[in-house]
Amino acid sequence: MEFEQIVKRLEWLDKQQRENKDALASLSERLASFESSVSVVSKQLKTFSKQMTDVVPAAKRIEQFDSMMTKQRTDLLKQI
Repeated sequence: MEFEQIVKRLEWLDKQQRENKDALASLSERLASFESSVSVVSKQLKTFSKQMTDVVPAAKRIEQFDSMMTKQRTDLLKQI
């Protein structure tokens, strides 16, 4: 290899290394952003899960009430 080719090859390798370094920095920033997003979504999911835990018993009580009302209507219609 000639000296000029070696110099060009080294310049090209340096350029590639800089590009890779920039790409890695960009990906690191994106990863940090995704990690913070996951943290926020995780907190929201915990809140949602707690809300669902609170809602399920209420929904069951509403179903029981609806069943009782249906039975009352049926019994009342039988009496009439």
